[in-house]
Amino acid sequence: MRQRRLKSAFKTRPTLARRAYTIRHAWTCDNLTTGEREPATGLTVTAFLSATQTAPDPIHADLSITLDEIGATGDYIGKIGGDAIATRLEAYLGTVIHEVVTDGASARFVTPLRVRSTRPA
Repeated sequence: MRQRRLKSAFKTRPTLARRAYTIRHAWTCDNLTTGEREPATGLTVTAFLSATQTAPDPIHADLSITLDEIGATGDYIGKIGGDAIATRLEAYLGTVIHEVVTDGASARFVTPLRVRSTRPA
């Protein structure tokens, strides 16, 4: 049986405006038989916005999504809607929250984000 050590690549996002928010992670793993890096495909990857770095749950259920894999590339993407961002993060303006991406079993990646307001379009 092939075991996986998962890694994620993502761009650091210093701020989170109150509009739709896209989360995208490329996951790779080491093939322990060949030692080669390969896409980590077929995972169930979830993401949520958390008040703290170690919180096991999102600020609100509206701020939690399951990411969809793009083909069989190990690249996962999902979007939290702008209405949920505006409604649920009002109390967090000017503070730091955390984007948490996990496969639920062996990997958890946390990125700090500052919540800021935007002008209406």
